[in-house]
Amino acid sequence: MIAFGGWLRARLCRSGSFEHSWTSPRGGPWSCTSIYDAYLGYRWPDNARAEPFDAVSARFDTLATELRDAVARQDPAAFRAPALAVLSWGRVAGSVRALDAFWDTLPDSLRRLDPAVADLEDLNHISMNSSWTKLYHLLLDGFPIYDGRVGAALAYLVRRYLEEHGSRRVPTTLRFGWTDARRRSDGGPHRDPGSPAIRFPRLPANPLLHARCNVMAAWLLGQLANAPCLAPLPPARRIRALEAAFFMIGYDLPTTWPGDPPPLEGSARSPD
Repeated sequence: MIAFGGWLRARLCRSGSFEHSWTSPRGGPWSCTSIYDAYLGYRWPDNARAEPFDAVSARFDTLATELRDAVARQDPAAFRAPALAVLSWGRVAGSVRALDAFWDTLPDSLRRLDPAVADLEDLNHISMNSSWTKLYHLLLDGFPIYDGRVGAALAYLVRRYLEEHGSRRVPTTLRFGWTDARRRSDGGPHRDPGSPAIRFPRLPANPLLHARCNVMAAWLLGQLANAPCLAPLPPARRIRALEAAFFMIGYDLPTTWPGDPPPLEGSARSPD
């Protein structure tokens, strides 16, 4: 992971170090010339209520304070309103019943997910999905939101790194899970980060994989958070800015890459 972090860091700040582009039906064309530039281009055109990064971050800072205060006071009633506000922002399902069950396991989950002490072999039975990752993000320092787009972007970049180094073996700590987009009539966008030679696991309905990927992403983004271009941001927002960059990159990925070996005639891609 350290070597890959250095490879990513070289593509973080300098213009022209990482170029990526796509077009969405509602948002039109989008492009970046570095990972930092992808953060600067953060937008969510498919969400009519979407706000700019700074506005989202300011609201998240307030919600994080409310959530952490409720946990410190062991007050589940005070936890519900800000938690439901976070889930509503993310357009993911949330209910009082589900939150009550989440609350019951929260102290143990926070202890084991803390990036400073987390052990990938000790993450069984943690509640984790596209809803809960958003709450853990606000409850744990250095813990990014990990969704299918972030995972697709990280896995795609791992693939590029491996191809540049002539390797097909994905290290355990870089096996990032991904999910497909909600399908459009034209079949896009494309989010499978793999190639016929290098494959990554699918994320949905796999809490253990999701928890491991989230911790691995926290470790990786923590290596990048002190980059010079992120220095003007408050420390608490640097991980969020990196996550926003990967969220944008992961919207749509190339279907091929020059390093791909040609598939064998008549063969199918191996399952995840």
